Formats: sequence, C-alpha cells, structure tokens
Amino acid sequence: MHRTLVRVAAFAGLLWATPAVSETVASVPLNFYELWGPDEHGCEQKLVGYFLTADAAESRVLKEGRRCSTADPLLVNFLEEPQSAFVFGRQVQGSTPFYRYRSRVSSDHFYTTSQAEGEQAVSRFNYIPESICCYIFPTQVPGSVPLYRLSNNELHYYTVDATMRQRHLINDHYADEGIAGYVYPTQVSRDAN
Repeated sequence: MHRTLVRVAAFAGLLWATPAVSETVASVPLNFYELWGPDEHGCEQKLVGYFLTADAAESRVLKEGRRCSTADPLLVNFLEEPQSAFVFGRQVQGSTPFYRYRSRVSSDHFYTTSQAEGEQAVSRFNYIPESICCYIFPTQVPGSVPLYRLSNNELHYYTVDATMRQRHLINDHYADEGIAGYVYPTQVSRDAN
C-alpha cells in the first residue's frame, strides 16, 4: 500500500489539498568480507568467518585494516570479496530489516530477516544480536536477485553469485539454507516508507 502525504493550505477561507512530494531513498552497496585469523596454533592464517556491512564507516575501518567493535578481536585481516549487491540503509517500501548476530564462540556472523530465527540463534546457538545490517526484501521485487545463505556448521556464507553458491555447495561442503532475501545487483532508488 502506497501512502501519500497531503498538505492542506488555507487561503482566503478556502481549504484545498495538494499531494506532497514523495521521498525517494538511494540504495547503498552491501560489502562482503572474508575474515582471516590465526589458526588454533596461532601460526597460520585461516578463513574464520564472513562479514557483511552496508555501513560506509564500518567498511572503511575494515578496508584500512583496523578492527571495529563488531569484529572478533583475534581477527587480523579482512578481505573484501568482489561481489556487487545494493541494499538500503533505511526502510523503504516493501523492505524488512536484515538483522546481524555474532557468535559468542567463533567468528561467525549470522544474518536474517526473521526476528524469530534470530531469537533462536541467541537461545540455542549462543549468538548475540548486534544491529540491523541493512534493509532487504523478503520476497522478490522487480530487478532484484536472491541473496543466498549457506552454512558448513561453523560458518554462514552469503552470496548473490550463483556460481560461488554452487562452488561452496559442491567443493566446500556447505549446506544450502535457502534465500536470505532479495537485493539489487545495481544501484536503485525506492520510495521511503
């Protein structure tokens, strides 16, 4: 349902309504990172997680190699993946929050549009809620693509690339957890809520 704001003006005792200008919001990049940290012996680097952010400041911190408050303090390297997806930093028509949770026992980050699923991650799997990562669509809208979620019982992996999804399923033994939501492959603008 599209809501239109109406301005009421009074002039010489007459009232009339004029439609307000609808506000549009531009999408922002969703940045994908691989998290690399020390192995159990502290000697070798190994993949220890994946991280998504639509926050430009948070992304800048990661690109500069500094740690941010949401990252595990043991992580030493963040590598940006060459994926392209666009999401919204605030709610737009038809979108829903994409919640971010962090494991208390590993460097895994878990993302979901479902508060119930997030609560289950907290109560059963020892995650803590961090924030709303961004806003995505729970169902496909014109021009959007699936954001796939996979898991290997240690890490969750997210991708918009169907080839990468297949590679992780076949070669890396990840399980398919379905579609986390829908995002845009290029920048777009949408009406604000």
